[in-house]
Amino acid sequence: MAFFRKHKAESAGPPARPKFGPGRRLGSDQDLGTCLTTMEGVLDAHAPTRYQHMPALYDAAVIWHGGQPLPNEARSCSYGEDDVFVWALWSQASGTEIGLFPLGGSDESLNTPFIGQWKQADPSLRSIGRFDGGQLTLLTPELDVAYFEEILRLGGKAVTSTNVAIIAEQVNQMFALKAYEYISNVGRDERAASRFADAHRWNGDIALPQQVLADLGEWNYQVVPYIQDLPWRVRGMLLEPGPHGHSTADVWKRM
Repeated sequence: MAFFRKHKAESAGPPARPKFGPGRRLGSDQDLGTCLTTMEGVLDAHAPTRYQHMPALYDAAVIWHGGQPLPNEARSCSYGEDDVFVWALWSQASGTEIGLFPLGGSDESLNTPFIGQWKQADPSLRSIGRFDGGQLTLLTPELDVAYFEEILRLGGKAVTSTNVAIIAEQVNQMFALKAYEYISNVGRDERAASRFADAHRWNGDIALPQQVLADLGEWNYQVVPYIQDLPWRVRGMLLEPGPHGHSTADVWKRM
């Protein structure tokens, strides 16, 4: 389940994060669950991910600023080389209302070919208007212990506290490495990147990988859309089968 928070202008909090630009409003006669399944199928067909266990569509955590009720679900996905989409979905008596919020909000992205591909799978899909800019803020991905437990189950390992800690340590290392790359390359500050890595060295706390993502987003919000897939990319890498059908990642040898 995606995480939602309603914006309250009077509430104290951290500095405001940038909001997404305009969005496209769509409707479908399919119920919300079927709608999500259709979206996933279209993405798998036209924008497949690199790894077997990396989903094409994943939960997104958002703050909703719009006047209507909170979305029932939010998702994010990558499409092609450049596009990052955030989707907000509302369950309706007659089907599903969908908001497409592309990073940047350009007309080109709002008219993505994905809509035509989706319509082939769901002929009831239709445009019903637009959302003004500033309706949605994207947050860093939300993780909990279930994320690590699922990796273990998919990897055929027992879900024990020891194994959860082993996987969490490996995930933390991979997140911290990506953070180092962003800070040293995007921020052009290798010293800051080293300080960030030192501050997030494994300490036995399975909440640390989540903290890496949160702190990276606080360092520079502009990276937040580009790390939406990071937990799922890491999961895919850890579970990718080798020549003999089993993952060759070293972490599995520790269990």
